[in-house]
Amino acid sequence: MPELLTDLNRALSQSPQTPIATLLASARRQLGFADHIAAGMDEGSRTAKPAVASGFLRLADAAPALATDQARGYELAATARPAGTTQTLSLQVMEASRTMRAGARLVSVADAPEPVQSTNPSAPPALYERVSRFTTIERATFSPVADGSDVTVSPLPIKTAQINIGDAPSHALRFEITRAQQKAKTDAELEFEISRSLVLGLGALCDKVLLSAIAASTPANFTLALAAARGIRFAELQAIVGTAGTAAAVGQDGALRANGIPAELSDQAAATVIGAWSRCGVAVNELVQIHFERRNVTGLLAVTAFVNAHALLPAPEFFWLAA
Repeated sequence: MPELLTDLNRALSQSPQTPIATLLASARRQLGFADHIAAGMDEGSRTAKPAVASGFLRLADAAPALATDQARGYELAATARPAGTTQTLSLQVMEASRTMRAGARLVSVADAPEPVQSTNPSAPPALYERVSRFTTIERATFSPVADGSDVTVSPLPIKTAQINIGDAPSHALRFEITRAQQKAKTDAELEFEISRSLVLGLGALCDKVLLSAIAASTPANFTLALAAARGIRFAELQAIVGTAGTAAAVGQDGALRANGIPAELSDQAAATVIGAWSRCGVAVNELVQIHFERRNVTGLLAVTAFVNAHALLPAPEFFWLAA
């Protein structure tokens, strides 16, 4: 029996855990100072420090779920899932992102290992750099060749975008929860709500980063001829309609389209972008930094999160603007 309990405890300690509930409880107990008392002394000094509890939200972890009686009090989109299934946070981010629902890829990147100190004290530590890539593969082109003639060299049908999350722009958010709001709900409900809001925010961030990168590539105006020239299927095309609503219309069948292409709305860009979205993605930290800070004696709690994200756009020629 002791061996079984040890194995169970080890398995629980290694299983993915969403730390929000633990961080909430820890933040409420944090003090805004630290006492420094030397051994053998009765008095010492006191220094101020933030009353904060910090941790990480791992995108590979299972998303927090509510009990059935608690879930009835929330919108269906936030709580509905097939019976007997669990969802990871990364899957929920993809479902929240309009570009990823259209086919873009979410690439979560693990942090590099800690520096390794050399056995030689005078030598600098060895630093790790997690450099990887996002690759798209197009069809290779065959062309006729006459006897005795050289084969025509065609462009390499492989496009690559480098991933270096350490150099990616950093993004942050902060919101506050009053003591009254905390007391009105259980920690499980607060964990669910905070996690859900962060997931929705990450989905919107991915859309903003990717749509901004596409706009910066100065795409041409969309025509079916340009799409056909790229050799893509019509079913691969999807439009993201921005806040300007350019070229967007609702057909008699109730479907939204832009220039005749099936579309979805987004508030993360002004322009309407049409493209083959499976050929792009967004790289983000696998671990999202999250901090819970008790701001004052009334129990006001500030929630702050940081994440790095950058667009992966190896083939911008597969995207166009609706006009």
